[in-house]
Amino acid sequence: MKHQQAIANIAEICARHNLSQVVLSPGSRNAPLTLAFSRHPAMNIRVIPDERSAGYIALGIAQATGKPVVLICTSGTAVLNYGPAIAEAFYQNVPLLVLTADRPPELIDQRDGQTIRQNQVFTPHVKESFVLPVAQDHPDVLWDIEWKTNQAILCCQQELPGPVHMNIPLREPLYPDSDDNWTYELQHEITVGNPVQSQIPKEQWSAITSRIKTSSRPLIVGGQFAYDPQLVMTLRDLSNYSQIPIIGDAVSNIQGIENLVKHIETITGQNEKALSELQPDLIITYGQGVISKNLKLFLRAFPATEHIHVQPYGIPANTYKSLTQIVSVDPLSFFKRLARDITTPVSQSWYLKWQQQERQAADFIATQAQELGIQEMQAVQKILEHMPEAKLHLANSMPVRWVDLLGVGPQVRAVWANRGASGIDGCCSTAVGHALEDQQTHILITGDMAFHYDRNAYWHNYPLPNLKIIILNNQGGGIFRLIEGPSSHPESEEYFVTHQKLTAKNTASDFGFTYLYAENNQELDNLLPQLFAKQEKACVLEINLPTNAGPKYRELKERIRDNYERD
Repeated sequence: MKHQQAIANIAEICARHNLSQVVLSPGSRNAPLTLAFSRHPAMNIRVIPDERSAGYIALGIAQATGKPVVLICTSGTAVLNYGPAIAEAFYQNVPLLVLTADRPPELIDQRDGQTIRQNQVFTPHVKESFVLPVAQDHPDVLWDIEWKTNQAILCCQQELPGPVHMNIPLREPLYPDSDDNWTYELQHEITVGNPVQSQIPKEQWSAITSRIKTSSRPLIVGGQFAYDPQLVMTLRDLSNYSQIPIIGDAVSNIQGIENLVKHIETITGQNEKALSELQPDLIITYGQGVISKNLKLFLRAFPATEHIHVQPYGIPANTYKSLTQIVSVDPLSFFKRLARDITTPVSQSWYLKWQQQERQAADFIATQAQELGIQEMQAVQKILEHMPEAKLHLANSMPVRWVDLLGVGPQVRAVWANRGASGIDGCCSTAVGHALEDQQTHILITGDMAFHYDRNAYWHNYPLPNLKIIILNNQGGGIFRLIEGPSSHPESEEYFVTHQKLTAKNTASDFGFTYLYAENNQELDNLLPQLFAKQEKACVLEINLPTNAGPKYRELKERIRDNYERD
C-alpha cells in the first residue's frame, strides 16, 4: 500500500474538508484514484462513462449542493472532454475539484498510449492548476502532495468559487496487490479556510445611500443568481418601501417579487424614442450575466451616470460599459442594509413608469403567440401555465429565450441554465446532475439539437424518476431561422440550421424512459398532465413543431419596436 499511500491520502483530505460527492469516469491510469475514493466510506461516487457528460453532471451536483464536486478521469483525450463543463463552471463560479490521472513526465510526447500534454491544459478557465510530483515515497513529497491538495480544495471554494485542476502523474504498477492493507493516513493536519468578512466602510456606505436617495431614475438589475429566499424577501421589502424598480430575468431567480420587472426583453426592445424615456441615472447590479440582449444594448446605448456593482470578491465584468463603483460585499448583506436605511420612496413617478411598462409588456406578450400563430411560443406558454411546483432547467438557444420572453411564475422554485459560456453541449447533463442530487421535481425544456447533442447525459445506471424532459423539436437549430443574419441567406438550412429528422423515441427506449409525443399543441394539452404526474422513471415529452416560425418571430420583434402595434 505504501506505493500509493499519497493517492489514498488525497481522498482522506477531501473527506476531512467535507467533500463527499464524486463523479468518476472509468479508466486504467486513474485506477489508484478510483480505488482510493471508492473504498473511502465517506464518498458518494457516481460512475459516468462519458467524460463530457460527467463534467456537466458534476456541475449540476455542485450547483444543487453549493459544495465542490470531485471529478476523476483517466489520462489522454478523456481529460479534454472536461473542457466545456470546466469553462461553464469558471464563468458561473461553480466549485469543481478536477483530478486527472497522467503518464509520468518521461513518457510525454514519446508515442505512449493515452498520453498528451496535460499540465495546464485547462488554463485559463480554472482558478489554479496544480501538478503533483510523480515520486511518492519521500516524506517531503508526501507532505507536498498533502499541501497541494489542501491548497486546491481551499482555492476552489475561497473568494469567488470555481474549478481547480490537479494533474496527477502515476507510475505503474497502478493496482495494489489484492492482500495489500488499505489505509488512510495523513502526516499533517488539514488547513481550514475561513471566508473573508467584507464590511462596507461607513464613509462609503453613507455616500452610496446619499446618492441613491438623491437619484431620480434608479434601477436595480439582477443577473444570474442561485435562488435565495432571503434575498427575494429582502428585495421585495426594498422595492415596496423605496419604490426602486427591480429588473430580473428568468435566471435571476427573484420571480417571487410581486412588482418585479421581468418582461425586460420586450420593454427594452422598443424604438429609440421610447427607450430614451427609460434611461436611468443610477443602476445597481449584482449576479452574473443577463439573458436579454435587448437589455444589454439598452443600458449601453442609454448608460447611467453611475453604475454600482455588488460582488463579494474580484473584479466584475463591465457588461454595460458604465461601471463606476464596485462594492465588495455579498448581495444579501448589501440589500438588507439598504432595505433598513431606505424606507421612503426615492422616485415614485419613475417607479410607476416602470410598473406601467411591465403591465403593458406582459399583456402584449401574452396575446402574441395566438395572434401571430407562433406555435413554438404557444407550446412554451402552455408548459409554463401548467407547470407544477418544480425546478426548471433551460437549454440554450431558443428554450431559455422563450421562457425569458414569457416570464416564469412563482410556482417555479428555481431556474437553472448554462449561461456562463452559453453552449448547448451540456444542458441535459447539468439537469441530470441536479436531479440525481435533489429529489424534487426537475423539468428540462430543451431543443432537439441540444437534446441529441447531449444524450449521453442519460448513459449511466442511476434512476431519474424526478426528471421531466420536454423537447421542442423544430427539426434543427431553430434559432438560425429566427435571428437576423443567417435566416436571410439560401445556405441557412444546410449550413446554419443543419436540418435533422431524428426524434427522441429510440433514445427514450434505450434508457428506459416513458416517451410521449405531441403532434401539435392540442395534443400537448392532453399529455401535460401525464408528463407532470409522479412516475417511477424519467419521462420525455417531444413536441413536433413547424419550421416556419422565422417570419412570425421577426414580425413580433417589429411590433415590439413599434410600441406593441398590432394592426
